Amino acid sequence: MDGPREGQPGGIAGLRRLLEEHGEAIEADLERFYGIRLSKALFSPRPEDRYSARELLVRIRGLAHIPEALYRRTHLGPMADWDLQALLLRLIEFNSRARLWQESGGKGGKPKPLELPEDKTRTGRPSGSNSNPDVIDRLRNLGMIPAGASD
Repeated sequence: MDGPREGQPGGIAGLRRLLEEHGEAIEADLERFYGIRLSKALFSPRPEDRYSARELLVRIRGLAHIPEALYRRTHLGPMADWDLQALLLRLIEFNSRARLWQESGGKGGKPKPLELPEDKTRTGRPSGSNSNPDVIDRLRNLGMIPAGASD
């Protein structure tokens, strides 16, 4: 998140890739946190108003460390709220429960770590698969899927 990853371009190519993937969030954050209008920074007729790719990339990398930044949320997804402290507390809490479980002779269910947000979004199925035929039947009953349409 802090710099160009190996195999990923920096400079103009890196800026282009970031803007293609997270353009709206970056544009909003640049204006909110730095007072930079992206269109002006890239296309201003006045050279002193334009920013180089490096200058923009430095500011975008800074956005990745601002908890309220939209770019951070689109880049990290559901893990955006989990910082190092939260992850370490999760580990400490799990280890405490595991130790108590062991000391009690393994009675009761074996403790599991708290689920991370990304664990909840993973289904183990490829996206677009017909994961719930009941939903298809309900949509068909509501007339949202024609009766003759195949699954």
